Amino acid sequence: LTIGAALSDRDERAWAPLVFTAIVAQFAYALAQAIYLVRGPGWELFGPFHNWDLSLQALNGILVQARSSGLYFNPNELGLWAGMAAIVGWLILPSRLRVVGVTLAVGTLLLSQSRGASVALVVALCAAVVLAFAQGRVSAERAMKAVVAFAVVGGLVAFVVWVIGLPATALPRFDSLLAVLTQGPQADANLAGRVDYWQAVTALNAFYPWGTLGPPEFLLGTAVDSSWFQAFAQGSVPYAAALGVLLISTVALVRSRYGRVLFVLAVFIAVAGLTQTPFGYPPIILFWVLLGSSLQHSIAVPARHASSEPLPGWSTNRRPRGEPTHQATD
Repeated sequence: LTIGAALSDRDERAWAPLVFTAIVAQFAYALAQAIYLVRGPGWELFGPFHNWDLSLQALNGILVQARSSGLYFNPNELGLWAGMAAIVGWLILPSRLRVVGVTLAVGTLLLSQSRGASVALVVALCAAVVLAFAQGRVSAERAMKAVVAFAVVGGLVAFVVWVIGLPATALPRFDSLLAVLTQGPQADANLAGRVDYWQAVTALNAFYPWGTLGPPEFLLGTAVDSSWFQAFAQGSVPYAAALGVLLISTVALVRSRYGRVLFVLAVFIAVAGLTQTPFGYPPIILFWVLLGSSLQHSIAVPARHASSEPLPGWSTNRRPRGEPTHQATD
């Protein structure tokens, strides 16, 4: 928040080079990981990077080989970054970089194979459309440009996937996501396991009605894999409600600088938090920075307007130089 407040006076153009560079770097590394996994063209060149990933993942206790993790340890962390980068890129990057940036971010999301982040991004984009209509910022011409741009992004991502290929686990993962919509959580083993974790959290709350007041994973012996259930287990209803208030409060900042980006990110994080713990992932710093910037901007701008207004009873008209202070009387 402090960093965001310090950067609140920066224009969106100042963020563009940093955001675009980060998007390119994450995509390049995730793509290199995917090429190595599928033994694509020049895969031998990425052997040292693969060994480096293995050593870092071993130190962190996470070993994931079938999915790209980018510059993070966990593929879900990369998926969260990619979804947030797609939103920030679409709303902040200038037009000359927007399509490329969003294309690379969506491609990174696909390489991470994060289904939770994929669903969250779709919901967040729908929220962005609703917000645009509510603010009266949508015209037929802008809507057509958006449709064309998204079509270009989808075509470019599909082309990259066709040329490079994805690990064999990618299609079954997304096929199971469609099966969940028709058959329920039991259609996917991972989601069914998460439902069991959440049931364990509910049972744990019966013994700790005010929450565990600490990480519930130590008592459960398993991961919770949900920010909402994790908050409920740790601090019961008040803590989970506080999390909801934090995300909902972004509605009040929509008209501040970066307010639109912050609101769409909040929707994305709220949905992703159903099956992930985004507040424990490194990319969440982007949300906090934008929140700090929006809060500082919402306070500073009204204060500047107020300081420029004359106090009641005072006149802003200056007396011409040389004019007497008192009029002569007979």
